[in-house]
Amino acid sequence: MASVFSNPDFEIALLGGGQLGKMVLAEARRLDIGVRVLDPSADAPCRLGAQQFTQGSFQDYDTVLAFAQGADAVAIEIESVNADALEALEAQGIPCFPQSHVLRVIQNKVAQKQFYADHQLPTSDFQRFASKADLLAAIEAGTCSFPFVWKLGEGGYDGFGVSVVRTAEDAATLAEGECIAETLVDIACEIGVVVARALDGSPQAFPALEIEFHPTANQVEFVVSP
Repeated sequence: MASVFSNPDFEIALLGGGQLGKMVLAEARRLDIGVRVLDPSADAPCRLGAQQFTQGSFQDYDTVLAFAQGADAVAIEIESVNADALEALEAQGIPCFPQSHVLRVIQNKVAQKQFYADHQLPTSDFQRFASKADLLAAIEAGTCSFPFVWKLGEGGYDGFGVSVVRTAEDAATLAEGECIAETLVDIACEIGVVVARALDGSPQAFPALEIEFHPTANQVEFVVSP
């Protein structure tokens, strides 16, 4: 579908066409940058504003490879895209943001926490478990104590895959899979800061936001600024 807005010389292939993607389109249009979008939903928010909209799975290797051919860069709107496809596109010389090796860390909460530990970044204490069975065994043995925050390694999103576990009954309801158990930290509030880095390595930090989560659904309810 041809664009009614511009015919730019630079085009981004965006994987994911949700609300965040729609924000990307607005800024890209201001900069006269073309954006083609891939999303599995025919009703994706980006379907009307993209220079080209393709309905398809951003988790399918071949679909992502074909979609991104000829683009100047690839970006993601959601982290659950096919990282192997991004790695292949990078090998073809198409820059991807984030890079595939970074995305693999982002996609796995166990890898995220281990990254913090390996680089001496402050974080809550945690234990790694290869499976739910291993976690339950540690609880039974007394080596993992209540309360703790359980996080599923892969597949968690928008409240799923994160739970505060206070009892054995809570633990029994957890999903299967590799996971971590974090020490429950007493915090006053949660603050989020977006930091971007240019190709030359120069960073840019954006204003801090207070983020309020639903106490049981673990979904964002309010974002407060300033």
